[in-house]
Amino acid sequence: KKEKWREMWIYSSLILATLLAFSAPFEDSGLLASVPVAITATLYAVHAFRKKNVWLGFPANGFYLMAYFMILLRYHVDQPQFFTLAAAVLGMLMHYLLVRSGSKKAAFITGMLSQLILLSTTYIQLVSEGIFLYFVILFFQALAVLIYGVISRSRSLVITPIAFLVLSVVTVTFSLLEGFSSLLLIGCAGVLLIAFGIGALLLREKFITLRDKLDDWDA
Repeated sequence: KKEKWREMWIYSSLILATLLAFSAPFEDSGLLASVPVAITATLYAVHAFRKKNVWLGFPANGFYLMAYFMILLRYHVDQPQFFTLAAAVLGMLMHYLLVRSGSKKAAFITGMLSQLILLSTTYIQLVSEGIFLYFVILFFQALAVLIYGVISRSRSLVITPIAFLVLSVVTVTFSLLEGFSSLLLIGCAGVLLIAFGIGALLLREKFITLRDKLDDWDA
């Protein structure tokens, strides 16, 4: 009976803390609104450590991120891509630990969320402000994720940064060619697609070899 009551108190406290954390953004108390969110994250982290439950670590990280972004919003930060770096590093560290522990699904989710938080924030800044500096920042961020993905032999951490690099290059190219006519842009895009198709056919065997190698990697 004591164990049942103990479990009930534990989960009741987590539910209550979760409700308080979700209500915190609606409070008009400045930076203090992030305190209950951070406490909730700490509760989840403690229970995850005590129970050795990987999945309880996800709400802990989520609430830590929530508190982190609440603080950024209170300070009216207009360059969020520099501040998402800490969150991404924390996520990559958790990804590494999850890979070492053998939790592949949890590692995949953590890795995807971490790199999406990092790369998508910078890409949104690139699109919204159109400053070339954001492309340079995105390039080095994607390169860092790509290097880590190769070292950790993770397909998602290799494909996603490459996709963001291609997307950012296309975005910058179209912004530079904004003054050209639409017909010329369509023609150039068609020529590039044809060239890409021919190259894919010529390098088909190499792509097959690369695919076989990537099949041995983790997600």
